Parts: sequence; structure tokens; C-alpha cells
Amino acid sequence: DSPMRQGEAHRFHSQGRRLAPVWVYAQGALRADREGGPRRHDNRPVMATNREFFEAAQTGDLERLDSALRDGESPNAANEHGQTALALSAMFGHSGVVSRLLEAGADPNAADSAGITILMTAAEFPYPETVRLLLASGAEVNAVAKDGRTAPLNAVWSADSIDEVTEALVDAGADVTIKDRDQGLTPREWAEKGGKHSLARLLAKDD
Repeated sequence: DSPMRQGEAHRFHSQGRRLAPVWVYAQGALRADREGGPRRHDNRPVMATNREFFEAAQTGDLERLDSALRDGESPNAANEHGQTALALSAMFGHSGVVSRLLEAGADPNAADSAGITILMTAAEFPYPETVRLLLASGAEVNAVAKDGRTAPLNAVWSADSIDEVTEALVDAGADVTIKDRDQGLTPREWAEKGGKHSLARLLAKDD
């Protein structure tokens, strides 16, 4: 997996609809498009104490990340925008950092207030190695966000969709019969609508 170019705002388009981006990267800082992030039992965000922890996750700097963890930073801490380090590293395709955070106990099923999981994010961008790491660590392949999206739907909707990501989700037991709430289509039907025929064939095996 390769990281996104610094300063680039990554947005998704498909079949005449624009996906609300999970994250936007601009002016050297990550800004969430919506509030959310991990919560404590009292529903307050688990805030990080070390800004370098998130910069390391964002840039793929394992040495700085390990230093922050040794200094006591929680692998499940959130930054001021409600983003976990695992979410940021998954967004930028830093599979080495993703692996290290998962080993340190980061929650692969962390979701924002809209129910968007890290796996959904990784499927959107898309980063197959990150998707595989998350799945191997117990990421819920059939999680459904509040707006009805799933990881397979995000994988198909992404302008950068690739067969490898969808195949990993299907192999992990993704329920590809779940329809989106906007037009009531399955991932296979979206793939066919968008002319993504190889994806449609992959999804037809389980639809």
C-alpha cells in the first residue's frame, strides 16, 4: 500500500453520486468531515496526549509511533477530531503502522458517530493489504453504518475500486446481499450499473 500524497483531498465519485468522504486532508492537517471517534463509558472521547502519535500514524513513522506507545499513549486514543491513529494509518495505507497498532491493541472495529468503520475506510481508498490486516485482526466485515453503507458497498462505490479489495471482503464472509438505503441496490448491482464488470462477476458468486 502506498500513502496518499500530502495535501491531497481525497473524495469519491460514482455513477452520478458523490460519496461523503470519511476524511479530508488539507493544509498539512487532517480534519474530520463529521464528528465521531472512540468513546469512553461516559460517552466522552478518549483523547490523546501526544500529537506526535497521530503525526507518526499519518506519515507512517514507526519509530515515532513506537516512542509514543512506550511513553504510555493508548493505541485507541482519539485526536481532537475524533480520529484514532489506526483510522489515520489505514486511510493513508501505512500497512506497517496498521500492523503495529493492531499488535498494540488498537480496536479494528472502532467507528465514528455515523457508524463508519476503519474497514469501510480502507475499502474506500482502497488499500488491500490494510483490508487484509484489519480482517485478520477481527474487523467486522458485515458492519452497517447508520446510512446503510457497508465495506462491500464502499469498495464498489469507490472511484478507485479494485478487485483485490472486494475479493478479500467476499473471502472473509461479507454479506453482499445487503442493499444501500438510497437506491436499494446490492454491491453487484452497483458494480453492473457502474460498468465494473469484473467486480460484478466476483460479487455474483455470493449474491
